[in-house]
Amino acid sequence: MDEIEVWDVDFEEIEIDGVEVSIETRKSEHNRKVKGMYVGIDPGTKNLGMAVIDSKEIYLFQIKIDRPKDSIKRMKVIRKVFARCVNWYEYNTMLVIEGSAYSRAFREAELSEVRATAVWWGLGNGFDIYMVKPNSVRKVVFGNGKTKPQDVWEGIPPDAANALACAWWGIKK
Repeated sequence: MDEIEVWDVDFEEIEIDGVEVSIETRKSEHNRKVKGMYVGIDPGTKNLGMAVIDSKEIYLFQIKIDRPKDSIKRMKVIRKVFARCVNWYEYNTMLVIEGSAYSRAFREAELSEVRATAVWWGLGNGFDIYMVKPNSVRKVVFGNGKTKPQDVWEGIPPDAANALACAWWGIKK
């Protein structure tokens, strides 16, 4: 797997619709020939990751959201966070969302809302959308469904690493 050497890190704390959001952004170059743009999302109710691979660079976003209790407000805030992180698009953009590993009752409905919000946002921007189980992403990207992205890409926050694996899945697909 490719080494990811991060060369620029930025951190911002913002308020979106009265909700505190912190976004840690990491940027790196890559040397693959990539046509189009690949966006990966690791959904979460409080912590989530996004990764963007375009023709020259990789952008990683580790996002923390003060989780609103109101589900509609939660979805609105998350959609605005997606739009803030990815505010440019290239022709032929693929969005890969990490699906459910297995069904759990605890917060599974809220995770489904985050996935649905990602789909809603991606459809609104004309992306080709895929939802892929984590072990399927890992098999394609690392050759083993049990390999954890944060173990391969040390120093990258776990949610951003999972999102990056989703984006690489799109390239390898």
